[in-house]
Amino acid sequence: MPFVGEHAARQKSPAQFIEGSIRRVTDNMPSGVALLIGENENTRLQEVQSIRFDADLWTPTKSKAWLKENEYESDSFEEAKEEVEKKTPKSWEAKPSERRTGSATNEPESATRQGAKEIKVSEAVEESLRNKVTEHNKKHGEKKGRKVNFRTLAAVYRRGAGAFSTSHRPGMTRNQWSMGRVNAFLHLVATGKPKSAKYTTDNDLLPLQHPRSVKKGKYDHINFRPPQSVADNAAKGLEYRQMAKPSQRGGLTTEEAGQAGIGSGVQRAVNLKNRDNVTPDTVGRMVSFFARHKKNAQIDEDKRGKPWTDKGYVAWLLWGGTAGETWANKIKRQMEAADVKKAWQVSVPISKLSTEKRLAFGWASVIAEEDGTPVIDHQEDRISVQELERAAYDYVQNSRESTEMHERKGVAELVESCVLTPEKREALGMPSGKTGWWIGFRVNDDDVWQKVKDGTYSEFSIGGSAKRKRAQA
Repeated sequence: MPFVGEHAARQKSPAQFIEGSIRRVTDNMPSGVALLIGENENTRLQEVQSIRFDADLWTPTKSKAWLKENEYESDSFEEAKEEVEKKTPKSWEAKPSERRTGSATNEPESATRQGAKEIKVSEAVEESLRNKVTEHNKKHGEKKGRKVNFRTLAAVYRRGAGAFSTSHRPGMTRNQWSMGRVNAFLHLVATGKPKSAKYTTDNDLLPLQHPRSVKKGKYDHINFRPPQSVADNAAKGLEYRQMAKPSQRGGLTTEEAGQAGIGSGVQRAVNLKNRDNVTPDTVGRMVSFFARHKKNAQIDEDKRGKPWTDKGYVAWLLWGGTAGETWANKIKRQMEAADVKKAWQVSVPISKLSTEKRLAFGWASVIAEEDGTPVIDHQEDRISVQELERAAYDYVQNSRESTEMHERKGVAELVESCVLTPEKREALGMPSGKTGWWIGFRVNDDDVWQKVKDGTYSEFSIGGSAKRKRAQA
């Protein structure tokens, strides 16, 4: 379908790309030209889905000439359609009287930011949401990753209320629009699929074990964005490639690479030049490429005056050059280090309650008994003092919030933390005792506090990651 004000040259069907991955890229492109780039669902590579041309700056003839010059397909070229009537506010746009900024009862970003305080809604809305929680969990709560809670639905409702201020279906109230979003979320949780493919904005609120949940991964601490030196090499490779005759151009186009069953150096260079985040698989491909083509790191002697004629050297640059080799190998080492880490988890009973202050105290982890006997975790491993201290300090510095059953966040806040070791006990003049991490929490969530009081929740559970090492005999 023609677009208003833009010529379009489709390269691949949008159906070939992972939902929500396509983005508009204009960096280092001529004025008025934009690439629509996304992750191919089959190849898992970043590929161009379409090229758009501003009709005010680019004629169809000029656009097609650029496509040919840059080796893009032009068979599926659609000229821009003219807008026949003056632009008017869309019927779905919120009226000025319907727009709201801020909230008198909720802190900024309370529906989106982790660790935000409990979301407040009216009593009527709260009752409705809690009924939805009960009804949903009765039908689907036993299935893995399908259980919901009030705070999550309140967050979805608040997001809907905020979105209403921008646009909504005519004739609907803010409450109706917000509840509609809640219902859409519940459908997604129950079925695993959204009613609309465009509905991805609440995936971060899904239970951790839900198939569409945005989970933290083992590589989350790694920066997969190429540095500027890599981007510069890729840009230089693309420049050299354009200077060479078509028959002498280094690197393969997406089509050529597909036929050969290997990665496209041209597409890789576009991604690197734009400093797009690469995938772990791409890092592996880069490392393999550099290992196979090490000889191409230097320009052939007879081509030093015209480096663009050295196809091997140009291909080397397209993949990021020597800077890309260094960076890819560094990222691979970081990934390998993350791969050898193991998850650990221990559970220890709550030791003390202060009912009037909603305080709960106890050992988050005990790694040695009073006589020094080591405590073995659920994976039959021992957590070292150093690893426990690292985890405790990191938690205090960067999180300080508690989850319910390792899923629902923000139910309690840390008020006390101390890693007790034999050395610390001696320095404080304390008698010998357990080695471990003592914590205290103030419970903010009514449902959780009730479960703590009635004994449903009787333990603290702590989890983390560590490197497994074989003990020396």
